[in-house]
Order: sequence, then structure tokens, then C-alpha cells
Amino acid sequence: MLLNQLVEINKKGSIASSVNFGMLDDLEKNLPLCESFIFNYDSTKPELSTVGILDAVRRSYHSPNQPNIHLMIQQYGKGKSHFAIAIANFFKKTFHSQEVQGILSQVEKATSAKNQAISEGLKLFKQNQCHQHLVICLSGDQGGDIRKQFLQQLVKNLEEVGIQDYLAQDICSEPLRYLENLNLENRTKAEKYLESIGNPDGDLNSLIRLLRENNSGVLSSVKKLAFQITGFTPDFTADINIEVIIEDLLKNYCTGQNAHFQGILILFDELNYYLKSWAADDIGAGGTALQNITNICENYKGKIALLSFT
Repeated sequence: MLLNQLVEINKKGSIASSVNFGMLDDLEKNLPLCESFIFNYDSTKPELSTVGILDAVRRSYHSPNQPNIHLMIQQYGKGKSHFAIAIANFFKKTFHSQEVQGILSQVEKATSAKNQAISEGLKLFKQNQCHQHLVICLSGDQGGDIRKQFLQQLVKNLEEVGIQDYLAQDICSEPLRYLENLNLENRTKAEKYLESIGNPDGDLNSLIRLLRENNSGVLSSVKKLAFQITGFTPDFTADINIEVIIEDLLKNYCTGQNAHFQGILILFDELNYYLKSWAADDIGAGGTALQNITNICENYKGKIALLSFT
């Protein structure tokens, strides 16, 4: 018997460096990353292997009795972000997609004949899904308010599946209140400024009407107007409660016959960078945003999971 009859070379396998969540939107990079990630598995300590971690996240949706908040700690350059890309695709894509098939193929290579039950379990999990998961990817090394990043990613992912203007009412309420409460002097300044630039969204009354209709497309005009009046650009999303938003998503989009999603998965890469930023400036880093996410995870076990990497 020849060696090549016993051992098969994993020709596509690799651990890519300098990977980030932005590559999810790059078709030329995303698929190869899914097909190439080299999984490992140890049946005696599954929690220390990448197959075991993927399965642990899968089991987060199996029962409310399963843990649904996970943390992966590993040294730099060991493929955490590459693994995160694979997990995002596994839960976001359909069973028959090239991405999921590539991931399942690598999982199968990592599990021996004696441990095929875990790879079969992951395969059946994808086959039996009525819907895909809503996957929200956060990166702690981007800096700034993690709550804003969460809202941006949420809107982007919802629009990808045809859910438009989901946050329009939340986003428009504060700028609407701002314009409605302008005093006479500032209203005059606003009208002169809008007239001078030929604002495509119309005059002040037009902006107010559009905001009442939850047209979030005029926010840019409102921010520029506010800067002209006050000298700074206000943060109209500061009071948006992401805990309330996630709860609404779980109740209205992840439950019942008309559900759009099987559940929600939040992936948080480079958690340590975020924690350092939060320690230096908790308000600037997003205040209680991470606590809001863990609160929801605790209250809705079986429907939502959080996996962080650090």
C-alpha cells in the first residue's frame, strides 16, 4: 500500500493572515477563506478545538439550557479572524452555498472516522434550517463607539435580505425633535442656510415632514444644518437602546411562521482592543453596549449567541 492511499493532502487548507470582517463582502476573498480554514478537533477536549467551538455555538441554538456566550482566547497570528470569517459564513449562508460546503468539507477532514458524529451534527444543523441566522460582525480594533458600529452592521445586514428602513423610526425621532424645538433665531438661520445651498431635501418644513415620515435619507442634511447653527455635529443615535432593538428583532423576525431568521449571532473580533478603549473612555466606546448584548443573550437563550475573540 502506498502512502498516498493512506494520507490525503489538504490542498486548499491554509491559515490566512491579516484577515478582517471586511473580507466578507469581497467575493474573491470570502469563498477561498471558507474553503481553506484548517479546523482541528480533539474529542477529549473539544472546547479547545475549532470544530468543538463551532459546535458549541451551534448548540447555543439547540436548547435554552446551553451556554450562549462564548470567548475564544488565542495568541496573535493563529487564525482567530480567519476562523471568525468561517463561522460568520457557516451561520449566514445556506447549506447548499459554496461557502458552507467548503467549511463542512474542512470540518470533515478534521474529524476522524471515529468522530464523524460531530461533523454529521453540523451538517444536519444546516440541512434542517428553515432560515439562516442574522450575523452581526463587530471589530474592536476599529475604535469609536461600538454601539454605532453595531447599528451600522445591523442596517447593512437587514438591507441585504430586503428589510429596508428597519431603524428609520428610531434614527429619525431625535433629529425631528431637534428641528421642531429650534427657536425663532435658529429657524431663521436654518432657512437662510438651506436656501443658500439649494438643499435638495427642501426647506426646513420639508425636512421636518420627511423626518415625520421616517425618511432617514435626510439625516445628512440635518447634521450639516445643525453644524451651521451650533458649530458641532450632533450624535442623533446616542440614545438608541440596542437592547430594545435586539429584543424587537428576536420577537418579530426570529419567531413564528413569518420569521426571517433562525436566530441572531454576534461575532466580536479583537475584544481586547475594545476593552482597552472602554477602560480609557467608556462613554466614547459605547457605554453599556456590550452589557446590553450580554443581557439579551441571558434573557433569550436558544435564539441568540455571542462569540468573542481576543
